[in-house]
Amino acid sequence: MKRLMGWTLKALLVLGVIAGIRMIFVPEDAAKRKASEAHKAATMQLARSAIASLRMVPEWRSIEINEADDRDFSFTLDYREYPSGGLAEVESDTKLIARATLAALINSGHQPAKEYISVFVFAQQSGLKGETGVELVRLIGHTSYDYGDDSLVFKPYKN
Repeated sequence: MKRLMGWTLKALLVLGVIAGIRMIFVPEDAAKRKASEAHKAATMQLARSAIASLRMVPEWRSIEINEADDRDFSFTLDYREYPSGGLAEVESDTKLIARATLAALINSGHQPAKEYISVFVFAQQSGLKGETGVELVRLIGHTSYDYGDDSLVFKPYKN
């Protein structure tokens, strides 16, 4: 029994070393890597085109692309001041950005509901200062695309 365990252990060790050497010395397929990089660039460009299709509102500081890949798109809308229209304005603004993203996806041949693509648009207000001068960010809420029933859902955060 000990002899069998010894051989099994040696065999596993040899296989592990071979696999490790193969990982080190077998180069990654350059064509696959190039295709993957091109795909990532195209996906990021799709997110940029969605943002570029919007008219920036003076109350908006910026729209940041947090993530853009095959199935996940995430943005952050940053306000200069808390919106005068309150949460209704935040809901409208975040849904506008989500709809622009969905439109860009559809125009490029995607079917967001069938492909289970997630879209999130977070809203915040930065540039705030705490009592001691520490920079603060107020998280306001987010809109998400629910591909299960093909709808946009806004959820405010409790402040």
